[in-house]
Amino acid sequence: MTFTESFLIAFIPAALIALATYFSYLKSAQFGFIGKSYEKQLRNFVAPAFFIIEPYLYKKIAPDTFEKLRLQLLDLANNDKLLVNDQILDQLDAPAQNYQESFDIICTCIDSDITYLQGKLGLPRRGFIYRANHKQLKLQHLFKWFIFSEFFRAFVLPFLFLMIVYYAASYWINNF
Repeated sequence: MTFTESFLIAFIPAALIALATYFSYLKSAQFGFIGKSYEKQLRNFVAPAFFIIEPYLYKKIAPDTFEKLRLQLLDLANNDKLLVNDQILDQLDAPAQNYQESFDIICTCIDSDITYLQGKLGLPRRGFIYRANHKQLKLQHLFKWFIFSEFFRAFVLPFLFLMIVYYAASYWINNF
């Protein structure tokens, strides 16, 4: 084995560990400040809005029910508009001509916001089975980025990591 090969075998894992440590440090240092704003957003708007809208999430509703929910959410949003998703504010301030379309947009935004914030704060999220049992799924949710990214993080990345470790170990064993 040449010096270059042995140098690369020793350097690449050390560099990968150093990069992973550096990026995890950056994330943890920023999270103290960002985590507080995530928690404030979750506590002051997203969670209360979700509890208001959850019984009706992705269901067909009557116009008077929509107006009642819209007024409740608008009252909640007026407490601190900086914490509210812009799309939700647009639908609350000036709903679309079709109230069901506005309601679907609000449902999508609140559902994705609560899922995102729960994930960022390390809180348990509603799983696929819970959503399916409570009819809180739309077909488009199966193709959204956050579900794909969860699958990617949970299955694909560990698989790739294990494959790299396996091939590196087999290369190391066969050549020494």
